[in-house]
Amino acid sequence: MVEFTSTGDQMLVVLGAVAQLGPITAAEAAKACNINRTGAHRLLATLAKHHFIEKTREGYSLGAKTYELAAMARPNPISIAGPIIRELSYACKETVSLHAPQGVNAIAVDQASYAGHLIVVQNQIGSSHPLNLAASGWAILAFMNGRDQRAILRKLGDPLKETTTRRIAAIRTRGWEMTRDELRTGVAGLAAPVFGADGNCVGCVVIIVPTIRVERLETFTETLLQATAEISRQLRQAG
Repeated sequence: MVEFTSTGDQMLVVLGAVAQLGPITAAEAAKACNINRTGAHRLLATLAKHHFIEKTREGYSLGAKTYELAAMARPNPISIAGPIIRELSYACKETVSLHAPQGVNAIAVDQASYAGHLIVVQNQIGSSHPLNLAASGWAILAFMNGRDQRAILRKLGDPLKETTTRRIAAIRTRGWEMTRDELRTGVAGLAAPVFGADGNCVGCVVIIVPTIRVERLETFTETLLQATAEISRQLRQAG
């Protein structure tokens, strides 16, 4: 019984390390959790088997099961934002995704799709990309508190710090970011941040379209900002 409890404790610690530091390698997990590498491999493999984490080229990141469980907890950004992003998708007649920060990445945690077009862009829940890439990443990075933002930029090894600083300032001034062909060729996105009860950025909502419809994207700015403001308001009330 003691061994089971110890293993369970270690698994939760490893899962926490993946959530905080991911994507993370087995060696990095072992060091962060103060366990041997063999044990870290075993725990990571078990978590991956049950889809709590997933292995990518960059390392281990949170998996779909984690977000399924998070969506069941109320209140939280996923449960609060869900109905609102679905209304936004219906109003814009485009795909709308909710992204959250995970280490140096933005990860898709929920999505509402509109099936009325022949060409539709979608994200895979659990897919991620660096915070200094695409509208969804930039919208989160720009509105992080300064300490976290600086730490992220150091981890990313951003070689264009002056350019990045100017871009972040511009995003904060207008309150949203729009990109085209930055993450995937043929895809454009318009994103705005979502704030939690403590006033910190907890994610963003992004409208994604194929570039053949990019001229419509900026017309959704006010509707998007209203949606993110409502999510943030409800999170403040819930907090």
